[in-house]
Amino acid sequence: MDRETRRNSHADECLGTDDHGRRTLSAPLASGGTMKTPTVPNATPAPCSRAFTLIELLVVIAIIALLAALLLPAMAKAKERARRVTCASNLHQLGIAHQLYADDHHGIPLETDEVWQGNWARIPVVVYINQQPPASFYCVEAVAPYLPGIGVQPTNVFVGGVWFCPSTKQETQDEINQTVQAWGYFNSSYGYFGRVDLWPTNQMTRPADLTAKELRSDRLLMCDSLCRWHVNLCWTYNHGRCPGINLDPSLAGWEGMNQLYGDGRVCWKGAKTYDLQALYDCSPSIGLVRGAAGDTTFY
Repeated sequence: MDRETRRNSHADECLGTDDHGRRTLSAPLASGGTMKTPTVPNATPAPCSRAFTLIELLVVIAIIALLAALLLPAMAKAKERARRVTCASNLHQLGIAHQLYADDHHGIPLETDEVWQGNWARIPVVVYINQQPPASFYCVEAVAPYLPGIGVQPTNVFVGGVWFCPSTKQETQDEINQTVQAWGYFNSSYGYFGRVDLWPTNQMTRPADLTAKELRSDRLLMCDSLCRWHVNLCWTYNHGRCPGINLDPSLAGWEGMNQLYGDGRVCWKGAKTYDLQALYDCSPSIGLVRGAAGDTTFY
């Protein structure tokens, strides 16, 4: 085919569009019709990727930090509320054990422990391992039949988690064993107030608040620990900014305590219901128990 013939052949081809607006190329047939060639797609530019700028990244990081600052305190409060519920459950379980013990002993509860510290001192958070005749002191031996999971061996004492508030620092098993081997008792997270009718009058300020020779709904039996140590004047408490034993020099971060009454009910008493200055001053107008050398337990 010479140049002129090819020119004529191209001239016979027709460029058109299909029903969708796409370009088509048709050529004449010998029979008089036309033959369409494949559709020619519209040329579209390829999309180009775009990266974040430094300012956009900083804005995203700032938003994430703001959300974290808003959510983390709320999550911490929710966790503390859950621990507070577990703490109340511990006290409720201990209350059932004391009720069962009293039922088996003519309705008479155990007595709060006295510890020799140069003289006899009433220490509500102390729990003896064995009975200390002739008194019927609060001890593991007395309540073990009513609490599951307690094991006492000469070199290993397992008392279970019910004695310890989940909000405060937990002693290790080795620390508990060392205390028991040295003193014959361990320190619980909860104060126990029983048989106040047998206490010397100088050991407490308001005996009518505490359990005497029977369990009553209007008398306190146990509560979260709240103590002040005379050595460094620091506070022990379970719920607040700095829970633990003798850790916080101030009560500003203390939130309150769970309290167990003789009928088994557990109530929350917030820090705002207390006169904090009266606690600092160990005022006789508030409920407290005096230990040795100025150590004081409050409720």
